[in-house]
Parts: sequence; structure tokens; C-alpha cells
Amino acid sequence: MLLPHGTVEHLEAAVDGKGKPVAWLHRTVAPTIISTFNAAAKNEAGFELGMGVINVPFAIRNVRIENPEATAHTRIGWFRSVSNIPHAFAIQSFVAELAAGGPAATPRISSSR
Repeated sequence: MLLPHGTVEHLEAAVDGKGKPVAWLHRTVAPTIISTFNAAAKNEAGFELGMGVINVPFAIRNVRIENPEATAHTRIGWFRSVSNIPHAFAIQSFVAELAAGGPAATPRISSSR
């Protein structure tokens, strides 16, 4: 999934025999806002990953987060919700795809909160 402001979100899940996710992979690639102040910054900052990536709100035991390098080729400016927009859109779209794989009445992902 490529969004207009230069982020790529890739998600995968492994499901058990009941269709419940038992493993989750989220790969997010985007230039960091930190690159505005430090040209050497190549990965999303912790606070950017904290907007929906590293704080997965689902009870899934095996979670892998990947954040490959991305060089900023233009100056990055702030926008509302900063990194949460592409992260939330990708995650919620992916969850909807997982849920569509089984009966609508069966909860497929349990909240850990």
C-alpha cells in the first residue's frame, strides 16, 4: 500500500485452524520527520512507530515489526496525526480483510486491553 505522503505499509498474518491470527508482521517504511533536522536519520523515530505500529492493540503472541531505511528526498512537514494516519489505515484495512475470511459473527481478533 503506497500512500501519497511517501509511506509503504505491508502487513501479513499467520492464522490458526480457527482463523485467529497467531503471528503478525508489520513492515512500515517512511522517511522520518527527524530528517528535517538531521539528514542522517533514515528510520521512523520511536514516537512515529508508537502511533499504531509498536503498540498493536490485539492479543497476538508473535508480533514482528520491521522499519527499513527510507531517505527523505524532500523536506517533510507536519500534518495532523503525523504517522498515525497511514499506520491506522493499513492496520484497520488489514484487520477487515482478516475478518472477511470467516463468518461475520465470529470475532477474529481479541483486544488485549
